[in-house]
Amino acid sequence: MQSLHVTRWYIQAFWHKYKRVILASVILGVILVWFFPTIIRLIPKQQQVRYIGRVGMYNWIDIPDDIQAKVSSGLTALDETGEPVPVLTERWTVEEDGQAFRFLIKDDLKWQDGKDFTTQDVNYNFTDVQTVATEDTILFRLQDAYAPFPAVVAQPLFRQVRKTRFGLISENEIIGLGEYRVTDLRYQNTYIKQLVIENNRERLVYRFYPSEEDAINAFRLGKVDVLEGLNNLNSFTQDEQNLYQIEEDMNFHQYVALFFNTADVNLSKEVRQALHYAAHKPGPDDLKLRALSPIPPTSWAYNSTEEIDPFSYDLGKAVELYRSVNPAQPLQISLDAPVALFDEAEAIAKDWKALGEATKADCEADPSDDEPGCDRFLIEPQVRSLRDLNDFQAALIAREVPADPDQYSWWHSTQASNISRYQNPRVDKLLEDARKEISQQRRKILYFEFQRYLVEDVPAMFMYYQPEYIIERKEMI
Repeated sequence: MQSLHVTRWYIQAFWHKYKRVILASVILGVILVWFFPTIIRLIPKQQQVRYIGRVGMYNWIDIPDDIQAKVSSGLTALDETGEPVPVLTERWTVEEDGQAFRFLIKDDLKWQDGKDFTTQDVNYNFTDVQTVATEDTILFRLQDAYAPFPAVVAQPLFRQVRKTRFGLISENEIIGLGEYRVTDLRYQNTYIKQLVIENNRERLVYRFYPSEEDAINAFRLGKVDVLEGLNNLNSFTQDEQNLYQIEEDMNFHQYVALFFNTADVNLSKEVRQALHYAAHKPGPDDLKLRALSPIPPTSWAYNSTEEIDPFSYDLGKAVELYRSVNPAQPLQISLDAPVALFDEAEAIAKDWKALGEATKADCEADPSDDEPGCDRFLIEPQVRSLRDLNDFQAALIAREVPADPDQYSWWHSTQASNISRYQNPRVDKLLEDARKEISQQRRKILYFEFQRYLVEDVPAMFMYYQPEYIIERKEMI
């Protein structure tokens, strides 16, 4: 009993002597635990930091796919041919004649903040799609059969969590499932100005600019060390290019094409074919790669057979076709283009004018007694700044390539996004059947046929895929 009394006396004496130190230690410990995540972020890390410039004005939902893929994953991903492969899902099955897709979710998946990933976290927010989730599967039931659906769920999934820092600052934190985590997101007005993502090895600081000129100026001023996605190097002198490390690739996610308004009575199929043959397109020795159809050569559905007419430059064939049209008067055609494609539009207009002159000369060399004057074969093109894709004769534009070869929204006669107003019942049927067909091999056959008929009808002149450049400062040795 006396020993307990002595022990208590020592404890009391210790407390009276060191109580301030003890209390301060407890308070400091609570603060450290409470603000540990913030403190960890403030501790310098041994990471490589890269400042990357991109051209484009984005919100989070439409930020470039390659950046989103670093931060998170979808149920599937698309391989280099555009075919969906499992990522967050072990596998999927197609049910109810293509109107339902059931995905088996992988075990032990976690969000970047350590929270378990469950089927309840699959938040694509589809309209007109019934979603039924169990513990390990999620079923999507569609109103109609839609074969490309596994490609749709390649879109990465995210959570947004409201975080409080130091008890004062409240902010949205974006949580993903990928290797890189979002650590900073800054907006200017409604668009992202800067995005920072990082993993244990590197910190990537993306800075976004409204134009290539702005991005290049930022690069020259040292605000970024890398420029990604440049369409050309025309803004850099050869001496400048020698100072930098340049990587070239081909962008198969976008093509440039000249779209015709097929509802214009002066632009019959034969006229469009003649104009196509008369226009110079990139050849094997050019930097730009020729596009032959709306489906890129990297796709599993690309028709690489000789069924597709390349419409290579052939003035003789163009003259023959245009003369067979037997127009009543010269063709006046407006060619609209954005500023970036204005020079190319001028070159095409020059080719078309040359077609008119060559056809007139052919007519004069071999006149027909029952034909009026040969001046009616002249072509008078006018290049204008692009105004309205709902009201044009011809428009030279760049267009994004969808992940799946489904082209229904662009070429089906019922679709408002069919800007060329193209109508072909056979093509409509091919597009309808292809998006419902579950067998990829049968879908491939349908898309082969679709490309053949579409290219022959020339609702658009498919021109080229652009090279894409990454330019970076060379490391100093």
